[in-house]
This record gives sequence, structure tokens and C-alpha cells, in this order.
Amino acid sequence: MKRGAQHTFSYPGRISVTPRGFTYPVELDAAIQRLAAKRHGIVTRHELMMLGLTTDQIKRRIRAGLLIRLQPGVYAIAGAPQTFERRVIAASLAGGEGAAVSHRSAARVWALRGAVTERAEIVVPRERRPQLVGVAVHRSVVLQPVDVRVHDGITVTRPERTLVDVAGVLPAHVAAGMLESAVHLGLTTPEHIWRYLSRYGGPGCRGAGVIRSVLEERGPAARPTESGLEDFALRMLFRHGAPAPVRQHVIHVPGRAPIRPDFAYPRVRLAMEVDSAMWHSDSESYRRDRAKWNLLAALGWTLFILTDFDLHERPEQAVGDVVAAHARLSRAAA
Repeated sequence: MKRGAQHTFSYPGRISVTPRGFTYPVELDAAIQRLAAKRHGIVTRHELMMLGLTTDQIKRRIRAGLLIRLQPGVYAIAGAPQTFERRVIAASLAGGEGAAVSHRSAARVWALRGAVTERAEIVVPRERRPQLVGVAVHRSVVLQPVDVRVHDGITVTRPERTLVDVAGVLPAHVAAGMLESAVHLGLTTPEHIWRYLSRYGGPGCRGAGVIRSVLEERGPAARPTESGLEDFALRMLFRHGAPAPVRQHVIHVPGRAPIRPDFAYPRVRLAMEVDSAMWHSDSESYRRDRAKWNLLAALGWTLFILTDFDLHERPEQAVGDVVAAHARLSRAAA
């Protein structure tokens, strides 16, 4: 191959680099900057050496503060923001071949509801034992290429695997909310989760039983909830004896856009809306919500507003009112 010709090598879960000897000479630090810009300011020792740096040149840049060691063989360039993404990418790269961001960290990468961790968690094949600073390392008997995706430059467990993993380390209701969030965001579907469980969720797969129970309870046709308060409202309805409502029930209105109350009992025209000052306090949301509520009343629906105060401070009374109304309307419809 002629000097100056391009030949790029790719590494699974890594970025592509062009090895020395195959490109025209370039200024090394500018090349490092371009390389790091592809992945939240992070480069690996292997990639630096493929660019043409020697061990001594890498050490000099570390001493000069141009490179910052994050994990063994993984560096950040000076000035790169100290973000969650940087931490988890460094952890997965240092974890070696087959490693991926996992569990609570993966839930945050996928922006699942309730995922607020700052800590890096990775999963590696069982035979690997990486020693990493400030990283929770999970070793897995079953970790195949099908379990992994690349999202925003981050090698991370796929949404279905992430849900199973978090169900093994978090309370069931938190995992349930994350499942609803994943479906709402379009990352997966109940059918895809069931399919994943049938193939990879056998005995010994921690968290698989929790996810199965969540799927069985919600049913295959249920629309996903859209907020943590809706998740909590569902738990309170079930805990205090209300029948299972229809989620996000679509009501078609001639000449108007369809409306969707959060929960409904369509047969008796009873609807429920959860209301939080956090999400409904701006003027546009306030007007939109009141217009929807007025339209429901005009269509002959009975509407209950379940506030976050009702659900957290007086759930038994609030749900009791809903149950009583449902019973009264059912008798009237009989």
C-alpha cells in the first residue's frame, strides 16, 4: 500500500482509528483531539499508540496534564467535561473485550424513569476480573453480542437486558417504572421483552422473575404510563382496592383532537387525571389541562383529579372515593 493511502481499522464497541504508516504525517496533539472528540473526550492507550505515540510520549503528556488517567489504559484529554458519560465510557473501555455499561448506569444512559445514579456500573464476561477504581463490576455467565448496543458512543446493555439487570438490584416498583418508561420512549415493547426473557431469562438470571411478574400484571395491550406519578397512582389504586383501569384511554371527539385521560373506566365513563404542580404549573399546561377536563365533563364523563398530595398523604381516602364512584356508576349502568 502506498504511503498516504487510507486504511481504517474498527474495534467492536470502540471507535475507528487509522494506524501509523497509512496516513500522511499529522500533528499528534491535533490528532488526539479529533480522536477524543468522537467519544466524550476519551482515548485509550491502544488508540494513542495506533496514532503513532510511543510510551514515553504518552507519559510526557500525562505529566504535562494534557492527558488525564481515568482507568488503566484509558485517558481523558485536558479540558474534557467531567460527566457521567465520561465515567461510564472509561469504565467500559477499561473493562476489556466484551464489557458494557450495565444495571443502573445503563438505565441512565437509556434515560429511563428514576435512573439517577452517578456511579459507573459495567458487566463483563464471567472469566474477566478487571480491577477498576470507583466502578461496580458485575460478572455474567451469559453476556453475548446480542445483549449489547452502542448508544451515544457508549457501549451499553440493550434495553431489555438493562431492565432484567436493574430488576435484580432495585425494588420491583422501580424496575416496573423503568419498564413503562422504556416502552413509552419506544426503546422496546412488551413483546420484545417477553422474547428476550424466553431466550436469555432462564434459571439463575437475576431479575427475570420480577420482569415476568411486571409484564403479567400490566397485560400485553396496556399503554405505558408517562410519569412516575402515574406509576405511583397505579400502585395506590391497586393497593386500596380499585379495579384495574385502562391507561391513556383514547376518547374520540367529533371535530376535535382525541383526548386521553391518564386512567379511565370507559364502560361507566369515569376518568382520572394525576396532577402534579411540578409538571402542570406553567400557564400552557394549566390551560390545556382545564380545557381537557371541561371537555370530559361536557361529554358526560365523571372526572377525578388525583394530586400528588392525595396520593402520598391520603391515598386510602382518595382511592376510596374513586371506588365508591365506580360502584355507583356501575349500578346506574346495569
